[in-house]
Amino acid sequence: MKKLALLPLLILLCLKANCQDLSLTPVVDERAELLSVVFNLAGSQEFSNNTVAQYAQKVHDYFQPYIRHDVISLAEKLRKKRGVSYDAVMSMAIHISIRHDSVVLITDAAKGSLDKRWGNSVGRFVFLLNDFYRKSNFHAFFSRNKPLYAEAVNRFSPISKAIDVEWFEKFFGEQSEDSFNLVLSFINGGNFGPNITHNNGRKDIYSIICAWNTDSLGYPVYSGGVSEIIVHELCHSFCNPLGNKYYRDMKAVADSFYDINAGKMREQAYGNSLTMTNEILVRASTIRYFQEHGADEQKILNLIRFEQSKGFIWIEPLVSKLAEYENNRLKYLSLNSFMPEIVRLQNSLSPSGFDKELAKDSPRIVSFSVENNSKNVDPCIREIIVVFDRPMSTRGISKGKGGNKNYPEIISSEWRDDKRTEMVIRVNLLPGKEYSLRFYKEFNQDKYGFALDRDYELNFRTGK
Repeated sequence: MKKLALLPLLILLCLKANCQDLSLTPVVDERAELLSVVFNLAGSQEFSNNTVAQYAQKVHDYFQPYIRHDVISLAEKLRKKRGVSYDAVMSMAIHISIRHDSVVLITDAAKGSLDKRWGNSVGRFVFLLNDFYRKSNFHAFFSRNKPLYAEAVNRFSPISKAIDVEWFEKFFGEQSEDSFNLVLSFINGGNFGPNITHNNGRKDIYSIICAWNTDSLGYPVYSGGVSEIIVHELCHSFCNPLGNKYYRDMKAVADSFYDINAGKMREQAYGNSLTMTNEILVRASTIRYFQEHGADEQKILNLIRFEQSKGFIWIEPLVSKLAEYENNRLKYLSLNSFMPEIVRLQNSLSPSGFDKELAKDSPRIVSFSVENNSKNVDPCIREIIVVFDRPMSTRGISKGKGGNKNYPEIISSEWRDDKRTEMVIRVNLLPGKEYSLRFYKEFNQDKYGFALDRDYELNFRTGK
């Protein structure tokens, strides 16, 4: 009995010796900046983040002479015809190398590792990218901005250092053969998690983090919320092999869960139930990380409700199941050994039943004080009132269709009273202008953490 009790301890001690291989040192990667600049010049909205204004202006000023380069035209075409955008762009960034002032494809990438949206245009694109890199003297631009990069790394480092890297191999009960790379970028309009699989099966996982806030000096400021992204991406290297291994036993019910929320899944670039299965295991494991690192009940509830709003509707019982695993580590030495229990859990659930329960529990917007799609709204109104069907805990207003050009000047937003069922948005409107506001489900939650039943959009035009 004593020998049995010592076994998990010995395993964890061995893992501890190897967990330092999970490097969380942030870097700025020249390849990511190169691809960001090319697609910025091609007019890609997701690579046109002007938050770090000084850097965005430098990109504009330095590269304007090269805006008609053939690689820019090809990037525009690939975006329109093949949907090469968002993470597909960063997938290319990590599948190239820059050496001796040349851009070349990495030679040991496994077949199918590069995002499939690139199709048969890879060779042509890399050839033109190399020409752009040389003619624009991109490396000189990159070197010139190293002081900004160094300051961003310095500001981000306390967040990455606070991540408990030892937890991952302790929790999953095994080592990961993958490497993890944390990259900071500056004109990306989102966070991306591409990866490259090598011919030997080893995988390099990347978490590419954008900048959404700056200080009075114009330098990036990073919030603690970024840690959720890092933990999420680290979990992928442990969870994906498990999801792949047990998917055959889960597929039938997983397909049903996927079909119910196929629209939401595709919006997030999750094209099948295998990807969804890996994602829900990653997201539940991420929540367990924060449960074990002092997050309060409300924080955990918000994380669960957020994931449900993204279509991962059975994540709550999965999080509870992972707690059961952690409480029985003498029996289950690794999550791999516990996966049959997770398979049984998923296969015992009713996808349609979960969906109906969530729909019943989700709050709704019942009215706007401005009629949706109206064409002659008085430009002198100073308030737009949004009425919810129950008390809310959070409120969020985002740009609707048309982005910045259709976003009204918002002076403030607040609850009318303690009931928190009416949001008052104070605005300045101009005559003869179209306006659009969106209320994303995940940013508008009720007091129990349930998100809106769907995204809502308010569109209107002011009279002259």
